[in-house]
Amino acid sequence: MRAVIKKELDYLSEIYQLFSLLANEKTCAETEKSLLAKYEDCAKAISRIFRLLKKIEKEAQKAFRRAKKDIEFYFKDRNEGVEDAEEPLADFILLISNMVHFMGKDAGEVKTEIEGISEEEYCIRFGEIVQHFGCQIYDMKREPDKTPGEVMKRILKMNLPDETKVLLQDIFWNREEHREKLFALLEKGERFLRQFEEEIAPELEIFYDFWEKKLENQSFFDYIRKEFQLNMEDNEHGYEVWPALIAANTVAFGRQIEEDGSCNKCDILCTGLLFVIGVTPLHQGEKSDKEMESYAAEVLKVLGDKSKFEILSYIRDKSAYGSELARHMGLTTATISHHMSALYACGLVELEKENNRVFYRENKQAVEEVLEYCSKVLLG
Repeated sequence: MRAVIKKELDYLSEIYQLFSLLANEKTCAETEKSLLAKYEDCAKAISRIFRLLKKIEKEAQKAFRRAKKDIEFYFKDRNEGVEDAEEPLADFILLISNMVHFMGKDAGEVKTEIEGISEEEYCIRFGEIVQHFGCQIYDMKREPDKTPGEVMKRILKMNLPDETKVLLQDIFWNREEHREKLFALLEKGERFLRQFEEEIAPELEIFYDFWEKKLENQSFFDYIRKEFQLNMEDNEHGYEVWPALIAANTVAFGRQIEEDGSCNKCDILCTGLLFVIGVTPLHQGEKSDKEMESYAAEVLKVLGDKSKFEILSYIRDKSAYGSELARHMGLTTATISHHMSALYACGLVELEKENNRVFYRENKQAVEEVLEYCSKVLLG
């Protein structure tokens, strides 16, 4: 079984995250403040890492000042129907909505890969992203869009502002021009981030030592099942664990599954550098009074969203997979995935994999924990 713990950054995904940060005016200082309020015991390590992140952010604002309009154009979140959803136009040029598929490749390699696909494959992949764009009703029985005409019809049928439709049409027809602009930005961004390699190196050493020790006496897949409440079988092709710098407080797991349910590549686990010092987006285990107060407020905010509340109600007594929830809710699978990510991060749902589907079920214990806390605090 191939097992690799990376002691290096994936610079393409890192610059993608940095440009998203700049385009959407999200600052490292805001994230740091929020994390310090939740994780007082980790304050020293959080401040250390964010000193580096704020320095990179400040230097990036200067280095890409002249490219600000292009960065905002390609990386600004375009999904106005879902709070905090991220659907930038860059995804239509990269022909993918999850950067985990490009892990280990630089911008030049990805550009060559995209340029090498056939016209039919280009239309299919572009049409898939269009279909997932925004809060649209997902057509489960639709045929793939294999021609430019079919893609144009797909765009025109979507419930999107005319301005957005024009943008998507422009990106489709003028793909070479947009590709050159985007990849020039990404390549410049990779070179920019490599200037900080010496300062980043100590954090990567900490990351590597953490995972080497963590997996010394236990199986990676046993750890994933336990830590992330993800019930899935081992992957005979192994795994890779990658560090995330810019998105330092996030965790992402990726497995590429073929249509027949088989898996021909290793799994990817990408964890933020803060994860190794005890900061995790997943709420599990015993909580102090202060942590419980923060956790309850976060859960109540999530459940204040009607769609998330309805999803949790639907999976109260049964498991359901993404496409089933999409049909029930009248939303795209991408939108369902966004909602489920928020519910999962709060520990309100549990996951299990069967064949090539991931099923969701309400974590009643977590819901009861929050309700009991609110009853104790508000009712006495």
